[in-house]
Amino acid sequence: MLAVLEFSASHDECLWSWKTLAEANNKDVIFFVHPHIAKRAPFILPNAKVVAFDLPEKTLDRFRFLIQIKKQLKSLGIKKVLFNTATGSMVRDFLLISGRSFLYTGVLHDGEKLKRSLSQATISRWIKHYIVLSEPIKQNISKFSKLKTEAVYPVYFPSSLTAFPRSSSGFRVVIPGQLELARRDYPTLINSLKGLALPADFKLIFLGKSRHAQGSRTEVEALLQEAGMMDHAILFDDFVDDHTFYAELQKASLILPLVHPGAGHYESYFRYQVTGSWNLAFGFQIPLLMHRSFEGYPIFRETSLFYAREELGNRLLDLYHQPWRLENATERIKACSNFELEVQAEKFKEIARL
Repeated sequence: MLAVLEFSASHDECLWSWKTLAEANNKDVIFFVHPHIAKRAPFILPNAKVVAFDLPEKTLDRFRFLIQIKKQLKSLGIKKVLFNTATGSMVRDFLLISGRSFLYTGVLHDGEKLKRSLSQATISRWIKHYIVLSEPIKQNISKFSKLKTEAVYPVYFPSSLTAFPRSSSGFRVVIPGQLELARRDYPTLINSLKGLALPADFKLIFLGKSRHAQGSRTEVEALLQEAGMMDHAILFDDFVDDHTFYAELQKASLILPLVHPGAGHYESYFRYQVTGSWNLAFGFQIPLLMHRSFEGYPIFRETSLFYAREELGNRLLDLYHQPWRLENATERIKACSNFELEVQAEKFKEIARL
């Protein structure tokens, strides 16, 4: 049996893929997860074996907590552990406590940590095998690290998330993720559409919480109002629940990550991280519209549509009027061998040593 550990409340969108790939190799999976993820397990991990962490409130209780997790894993006969987020002090301390008790694999969501993080260096004393979430990340890590990495795409989702009907009502450009100017280049999108004759059914769906500490609701709303586009935009104030999120996703005409050179976290996304938009597009087979700087990577060249920054608005209108291009993009995602279950299961088996 493989144990998948997630100490944080993040990256739950990957969990079902590890279950799918382990079971494709005839391995059962048990999840030990943050309480926030456990609450959503009936929807995002239906019928899976899920144990919620009883997280300690005090730092001094951390080691007692981690020792208990180790004992629980040993009592279940667990020999192999996959960290769904293989970074942070909780993972580091668990490894220091557990030592060679288990065979470890880690999912690395930011490849640059192998270059710059002292904590990650400690973690890598125990974790020698890392899963990264795209081929470009694997290629860029190989330039400075000899640790074994494998690119595995978490593109599998339970029927509870994929059963929403696909909608053909209107043209819906979905931008997933919390509304943050630090992450996505909303001004370029809105300014590129300003002054264009937008059809009534042309909609921008900002699919994420907009009112939070780092939120940019005020700024984005001001841009939309100035451009006279409020009737073409849908924003969400608070956390978007799973049902609403995946229902909206299934209505998407295309997914737009809005990652541009010189804006936000572009350099990280270009080399060492993925934006969740990419694997959502691949997993749900929704056309992905990317800035043309990503066209140099084979995985995107094979699956995606592209645009020049100054032409984004016109590119979107062209796609509105040429739906066959979106249909073609969907077919290319479906045909991509990188996402085939047999191919990915073999990679997962090797990197996790199942």
